[in-house]
Amino acid sequence: MHIKKMYKEMFMIIDTCQAMSLFEGVEAPNLFLMGTSVNGQSAYSYQYDAELNQDLNDRFSFFFLYQFLRNIYREKFTASTKMSDLFSLFPFLTLESNLAVKNNHNSRLISDVYLKEYIPLPKSNLIAKQIKEYDLDEVPSYSDFLAN
Repeated sequence: MHIKKMYKEMFMIIDTCQAMSLFEGVEAPNLFLMGTSVNGQSAYSYQYDAELNQDLNDRFSFFFLYQFLRNIYREKFTASTKMSDLFSLFPFLTLESNLAVKNNHNSRLISDVYLKEYIPLPKSNLIAKQIKEYDLDEVPSYSDFLAN
């Protein structure tokens, strides 16, 4: 893709067991590669439906969406949120695995990369107002999720 100039920069997230092992041979430039588990480490599902006999979602996917929606509502995810801030939002206690990044970018560190460059964040409070209609305060607290 780089040789054919199909991208300028790319941010990729892999949420699976030993996710960082998938990036070992990747040497293309200008990539930010995030894995939800390091080599030799499992990534875990979060919710289970006994009736379906099926895991419903992965821990990172669940908590990312949960944190993203709650923090937009509370205006904690802003235009100044950086990629490096994800580490404080998703510690080992939350994911039960280690979030890691491989940076193949020639000139940028993850502490220089704003999340809004890859994930759309609201430019106004319009989205926050729409999210407020769902009354996220009725959603169980983050610590309630961690207790499960």
